[in-house]
Amino acid sequence: MIKAVIFDLDGTLLDRKRSLVRFVQMQHDTHLNGHADIPGEDYIKHFLHYDDNGYVSKEKVYARLKDRYQLDNRTAEALYADYQTSFHDHCVPLEGLHTLMSYLESSTLRTGLITNGLTTFQNRTIEALGLQEFFDCVFISEEEGIKKPAEQIFQRCLDRLGVKATEAIYVGDHPDNDIRGAAHVGLKTIWVENDVYENPDWADEQIRSLAEIPDRIQVLNRRFIHENQ
Repeated sequence: MIKAVIFDLDGTLLDRKRSLVRFVQMQHDTHLNGHADIPGEDYIKHFLHYDDNGYVSKEKVYARLKDRYQLDNRTAEALYADYQTSFHDHCVPLEGLHTLMSYLESSTLRTGLITNGLTTFQNRTIEALGLQEFFDCVFISEEEGIKKPAEQIFQRCLDRLGVKATEAIYVGDHPDNDIRGAAHVGLKTIWVENDVYENPDWADEQIRSLAEIPDRIQVLNRRFIHENQ
């Protein structure tokens, strides 16, 4: 039976694209509105392209924006600093987050989080979503010195929660770092559908809204019972 649910953060609990678009639009309106040669839609489009769904450092993203729009050093540095200080004011949860959290809080399930990224930044994301007191354990790659899809980071979380891999579900959006990585350790997996990655056919279940997770847990529990009769 399922005893624990472990989550990814960006693209899973955080609606990363909506959050980023909100922030970048604000940044353009605040810092670049006087530049007639930098339309807001163009700035957002190229920011998202250079960002590559978070797999390019923001320092490199802003360096590319600087080159594209021929920004002076002072402006480019101000934009990068603005990201560091203001992004978390624009964080948006993925659909169904609060419904899911209410369900988990009323259940006996243990909860964990595993995310790649910088410790301080990811902790601020967790706080922006109001989840800083929610998880039984949190593992951030910088702090752990290892990142997904390495099996060690998944195993550390399982050990901390006191459950076997077969007793836990991992929920994530990245086919390899999340779904394949967790499945390799033996966890059941739920893929969060998105328009960035192709459907990983090795996921046990898939969802569009986090509010669907309670039903998927029931499905997986019934499947477990059937397979062990």
